[in-house]
Amino acid sequence: MPKAVRSASVVDPQFIDIDVARGELHGYSLWKFGEDGWHLAKDCSLQGAVPSGPPRAPGLFAGQIRATGSVAA
Repeated sequence: MPKAVRSASVVDPQFIDIDVARGELHGYSLWKFGEDGWHLAKDCSLQGAVPSGPPRAPGLFAGQIRATGSVAA
């Protein structure tokens, strides 16, 4: 049986370095492209941070997903 997924508010120490190495000190946000532009699909910002704006690049197709780094609140 699969293990339960932990809450997004719990940060696993082994993954902190990956975020720092990518420059994502405050977490990230996932954006999905649709007919009328980019829409926030998932907020993975760490505590005290908020999603940055949508991607600057235009979407290539409906359903495309892009990640952007979050910023301090």
